[in-house]
Formats: sequence, C-alpha cells, structure tokens
Amino acid sequence: MGSDMTAGGGVTYPRVVELLTAEVTKKGQRGAARDIKIALLSLQRYIKGIGEPSQATLEKLSAYFGVSVEWLRGGRNIIDTYWLSEPARSVAEKEWDDGQEALKIKYADLIKLFVDTVSIEDRGELWMVISEEMSNH
Repeated sequence: MGSDMTAGGGVTYPRVVELLTAEVTKKGQRGAARDIKIALLSLQRYIKGIGEPSQATLEKLSAYFGVSVEWLRGGRNIIDTYWLSEPARSVAEKEWDDGQEALKIKYADLIKLFVDTVSIEDRGELWMVISEEMSNH
C-alpha cells in the first residue's frame, strides 16, 4: 500500500474521523484501508484521532469520499450532497441540520429580544428594516 505517514503530530480532522469510522463499520479496518489505499496503521491512528493526515493522504480521502480536501479539514465550502458518497453525505447533512437548529435558536432569541425591547408603535417599521437586511445576507 505504500507509506502515507502522518504530517506530524496533532489530531485528525473530525470529518476524517467520522468518514473513516463509517467506512470501517461497513468494510472492516483492513477492507477500508485497502480500498482507500492507505496503510492500516494510519487508518487505525486516524480513527482514534491521532495524527494529522498528510496532504497526499487527504487527497486520497478526498478522491475516495468525493469531497474536497478543504471540507475534510473543516472548511465551509458548499458541497452538493447529491454527489457525495454516503458517509460524507451523512456527515454533511448532520452538520447542516445542527447549523439550522442553532439558527432557529438564535432567531427565537432575536424575536424575544425584539418583542421585549421594542415598543408596539415601533415594531412594524423596525421589523421591515430587519427583514430586508436579513434577506440581503
């Protein structure tokens, strides 16, 4: 399989851990390492969160799972989940759902703050300004 030593110390990116863990669940450690074309020892370390994968390893993982290296590192690039492999789609959808839930909570807090602090007379006009501003972002 060749050497794919980690880039050094540090920890494995959480998305890499999640994707590899899901793949190992389906194929076992040996099968996953063989199919991804990384050393079994490296796979075992990454699943434990030990070691930062090298650029070459990240590129192998990127190609295998159908995601960008940036996304594996925790970046926020937009990914069309239709094209993602199943493990990557599950991770992306969970992050999207978690983000949407956090927005709902913040939005509810904003509405409560708005109702608690703005007089009834000023709410209509201010709400229009806020709505317009939010639609621009």
